[in-house]
Amino acid sequence: MNRQSGEFDLSLAQKIGLIVSIIGFICLAVMDEFYGRIGILKEQAPLFDQVYLLRSFIIMLLTGLFIRSVIGNEKPELCLEDKRSKSYLTISIFVVSLLSITSSVIFYVNPPLFSLLSQEDNIIEWSSAIFLILSSGIILMTYLNYDKKNRMSSFVLLSLATILFIIAIEEISWFQRIIDIRTPKSFSGNIQKELNLHNFATNYVENAYYFGVFVFFIVFPFFNIIYKKAIHRSQLSIFIAPPYFILLGAYFCVFNYDMWNILLTQISFYGSILALIALQYFCQSNRDKFRVRLTLVIVFTIQLLFLSHGEHLVRSWEITEYKELLIPLCFFFYSIELFRSIKKKP
Repeated sequence: MNRQSGEFDLSLAQKIGLIVSIIGFICLAVMDEFYGRIGILKEQAPLFDQVYLLRSFIIMLLTGLFIRSVIGNEKPELCLEDKRSKSYLTISIFVVSLLSITSSVIFYVNPPLFSLLSQEDNIIEWSSAIFLILSSGIILMTYLNYDKKNRMSSFVLLSLATILFIIAIEEISWFQRIIDIRTPKSFSGNIQKELNLHNFATNYVENAYYFGVFVFFIVFPFFNIIYKKAIHRSQLSIFIAPPYFILLGAYFCVFNYDMWNILLTQISFYGSILALIALQYFCQSNRDKFRVRLTLVIVFTIQLLFLSHGEHLVRSWEITEYKELLIPLCFFFYSIELFRSIKKKP
């Protein structure tokens, strides 16, 4: 990037790196679908034979090439906290990390309890829905307090609030079990026979959701660190999460077991790990460096735990219920941050 003008101006090496990494990902996706044993979105126990270990290594290299090409010769000076956000940053990182560690310990010590908590209408599912509803409400309050003359930003605020609310209601099947509504015959194609839409195409919806939030909480903030001057020329830059959300987002990227073989899952995992590694070099204070390094150790350990002991899961997919709790929790902290940062114009 050209520091003087603040415009995107990638070198030839950067452009080649980005093109090679994207083509590499596309080739891997094609091989998974037509030549591999896993299929592009197939959920199953992780494969660790030589072929798939090599595949995982290639995904890591391609992800690293993509990130290195984005960075180029830049070395931004990063401060995760300021006087206004210091305590809020500390609280949000503490809560997300504590929940992640606690969930992992429960899984390791008592798999049946881990399974019980993640069942329908239990604490994990309802907490996910509540955090999403709260996030939607806070963003709606931000919209009501925002200058409506800025139509694009107002539209994004209202859209975000609506999308989060719909995801929350989908999570609890539009209150079907609470008010005892029978599933209509038209929903017979629903995998769980429930009154929701996402279970008509669960694999596609789940992967789009998980990868989408990876982009939202890790890719966008990372790009904003590297190309801050150029990105901040857009009025939509106010919606990019602050850099410390890369630390928060890394936690939901490591709750993987039955979806580990999926290309998008490994891109998200390696992307979050490599983004954290880059972040520690950008951070100026020792306190920030410590936060990043501690997060790296925790998230890597959590992912290793699930991959090495995942056969003890009562239901192989129940780990995604915890991922779907961490994501709404990140949105909850994001909505508060958005409310704090966007002030009504006179």
